[in-house]
Amino acid sequence: LENFSPDITTDLFVLAAHFNNLLNIGVVVVNVQSGYVEYHAKNDYIVNLIYPGELHAQLVRHYNTSKDIFWAFNRLVNENEEPTMIIADLMRMNNKQNED
Repeated sequence: LENFSPDITTDLFVLAAHFNNLLNIGVVVVNVQSGYVEYHAKNDYIVNLIYPGELHAQLVRHYNTSKDIFWAFNRLVNENEEPTMIIADLMRMNNKQNED
C-alpha cells in the first residue's frame, strides 16, 4: 500500500473485514500509517508434530491465501474496484478452480 489514495482508506478496512469474515484460519490486518497489509495464520505446534505433512500444507495454504489477498488489495488500490465486487470475483474464481 505504498501509494494509495486516502479516499480509499475505508475501503481498505472493508476489504480486510470481508477477508476476516471468510477466512477460517488467519487474520488480515491493515496498517495505513506504515502502508502495509499483513496476513497471520496460527496453528498449534503439536499438530505439526503429530502430522508430518501438516507444516507443508500450512505453508501452501498461507501462500495461496496471501496471493489472493495481494491480488485483491492491488485491485482495490490500482483499479479502485469496490470491495464487495473484489470478494465476489475472488469467490467466483475460487469456485471455478474447485470445479476444475
